[in-house]
Amino acid sequence: MGKIVLFLLSILFIAGCGEAAEAEVVDEILENINEVNNYELEITTNVPENEAEDIYFMEIDMENSQGVIGIDTVESYDEDLIEMYYDRENVYGKAQEGKWFNIRMSVEEAQSMFFTDYEVIARVLEFMESKEETVFEEATDSYDFSYQTANEGEVTAFMDKWGFNSEDDPINEIAVHYQVNESTYFLEKVHLELMINDEDGQQNKIIHELHYKNINELPDIEIPEGIENEQLHS
Repeated sequence: MGKIVLFLLSILFIAGCGEAAEAEVVDEILENINEVNNYELEITTNVPENEAEDIYFMEIDMENSQGVIGIDTVESYDEDLIEMYYDRENVYGKAQEGKWFNIRMSVEEAQSMFFTDYEVIARVLEFMESKEETVFEEATDSYDFSYQTANEGEVTAFMDKWGFNSEDDPINEIAVHYQVNESTYFLEKVHLELMINDEDGQQNKIIHELHYKNINELPDIEIPEGIENEQLHS
């Protein structure tokens, strides 16, 4: 009888060792942040109520503080703007006629608006891991984290971690899902849903889908032709 009990305990111990702990996975993700030098990021933003959808195609070089942002169906930003580029100091926009100009936007504002700072988005998991409501799952080839709340204080705290300014459009509910590569501990996908009150008091859902690709595999980002002249006159 004792041998049977010992055998069962051994099986349980081995099974337990095979399951990754949520805190340990988050620690690995945070430790690997500095290993991310560049990546492609595709963001789809849509409002189901009015079928508006914006798509952003980005190449981000964190090591050299550069980024190129291609904009498609820009119903909610600027219909004349088709591309953006930023470096350590300036943000530039390319109009449909092909001319580049200084947008007079800070690099920090651009990074916040387009979620280009990998570290900021990754460190949101540190906040999520501390919450009992967060659901952690070890899926096939990925670690998944899900979190949802309508608590005003928790929503504000989450959005602060995300780097989102919600003063103009009060957010009253969030739902977020992270998918992290099991081998590299790099982000793969993030799904964020926001319930926002508009000026008329109506609730609107906004959905952001972030897809990370080709991490550390991008070639050097070249300064777009036409920006050199704009830099001289800035």
